[in-house]
Amino acid sequence: MTKRVLLIEDEMPAVDIYEKVLSKAGFKTKSLTSGKEALSELRKIKHQAEEKPHIILLDLILPDINGIEILKEIKSGQETRDIPVVILTNYRDIETEQMGDQLGANAYIIKTNITPQEIVGIVRKYLS
Repeated sequence: MTKRVLLIEDEMPAVDIYEKVLSKAGFKTKSLTSGKEALSELRKIKHQAEEKPHIILLDLILPDINGIEILKEIKSGQETRDIPVVILTNYRDIETEQMGDQLGANAYIIKTNITPQEIVGIVRKYLS
């Protein structure tokens, strides 16, 4: 079975790169570029109108809604709380990192510190 990755990221160059490397690694990727899209998708998942992803890659800085709010929504829903969430951001802040950890994020990763191939390894790690 092909594992599904939900990518919530507003920077199109990053979306393109992540989609390519994840697809090449055998993952099915769905990308959303705003918090509103993410919340809509989560509602669909909760109502079983959309397939549940196996992992979520979540940017914190989105054009409309902070990624922490998206994380709260993911972890508050019975249908979504068990989905691993990896925060991918260039926003380095100890308080935000701690908040992500307290809310149940599996990892807090600074995008500029890793390669796209390393992201594939991270996804595999949390799906194994």
